Order: sequence, then structure tokens, then C-alpha cells
Amino acid sequence: MQSNKENSKMKTLILSAASLLLVVFSASAQKKVNKEERKEKKEAIKASLDLSKEQQVQWENIDEKFKTEQQKLKADETLSDEEKRKASEKLRAEKREAIGALLTKEQKETLRESKEKERAEKKAEKEAKLFEELKMTAKQQVQFRSVNEKYDAMGEEIKDDKSLTDEAKEKELKNLRKDRKKAIGGILDDEQEAKMKELKQERKMDKKK
Repeated sequence: MQSNKENSKMKTLILSAASLLLVVFSASAQKKVNKEERKEKKEAIKASLDLSKEQQVQWENIDEKFKTEQQKLKADETLSDEEKRKASEKLRAEKREAIGALLTKEQKETLRESKEKERAEKKAEKEAKLFEELKMTAKQQVQFRSVNEKYDAMGEEIKDDKSLTDEAKEKELKNLRKDRKKAIGGILDDEQEAKMKELKQERKMDKKK
């Protein structure tokens, strides 16, 4: 007959396992919801462009091509995380160029406006979630936004600088990311900074799934 201590230990193990399954299930469900939301937004943007049937077919072919390329890149174990990041950015740039080539001038402008609106909404959602997770004060939130706006503008200047080679731009952007990280670290207290590192690690692990 099991002792009360053994029963208690068994209950603890069962509860721990159940909690872990709940976390995994919740994360999986949220990931599915996010994927569906992205798909809906993408379809809404495409609908706003009033694409011809030929353009729709071309767009779908481009989507399929680059989706396959990204999957191959993700599965390539010979590349480091940094090499994969660079290669992924290059693929996204090539995809934007390919889609831009099949659009009219008016459609390009509509797409640009839609993308800017989408980025602004996504940025606001991410910031609100981060502020809540880190329990930032109102003052910290203002400082955080100020830092991001400053470094976003500097990043755009580097990307638009025609005098720089792609390699030079990458080096400048890498240094800029380090400076941004340091500036944001200066806003947070030790507990918040530790939580920030934890969240980044979780996102990194999610991307590998």
C-alpha cells in the first residue's frame, strides 16, 4: 500500500505533466491562430490590389517557389543561425522584387501603403505585449518607443545608402543592432532584462520548430 508521501509525489508528477501538456497545447494553438491571421491579412491585401487572373497565378507561383526555398533553408544543418538569417533576408528581398515586377504602378503604391499599415499595427501589438510581459512603467514605454524610432530611422538610412555595398550595409546594421540592444538594456532593470532574454530565447526556439 502506497504511503501518503508517495501518493503526494505521484499527484505532483501528474499535475506537472498536465501543466506541461497544457502549455505545449496552448502554444501550438496560438501558433495556429497567428498563422491563420497572417493568411487572412495577406489575402485581404491581395484583394485590395484587384489582381488580374494572370497576376493571381503568377503571385501564387512566386509564393510557392519561395516557400519551398525557405523550407530548404530552415532544414539546412550546414548553416549557422546567422547564415540562415542572412539567406532568409535575401530570399524575402528577392520575393518582394519578383512580386513588384508583376504589379502596375498603382498596385505597387497600394501594396506599399497596406504593408506600412500592417507593419505599424504589428509593431503596436508586439510593443503592447512586451510592455505587459516586462511590466514596464509609462516612462519606460516612452523611452522604449523613442529608442526604437531612432534606430529604425538609422536602419532605413543605411539600407537606402547607395554608396555602401551589401557587405558594408550588413556590417553597419549589425553594429546598429548591438547599439539598439545596449540602449534598450539601459532602460530596463535587472529583472526586466532577464525576462527579455528569456522571451528572446523562447522566440528563437519557436522558430526552430
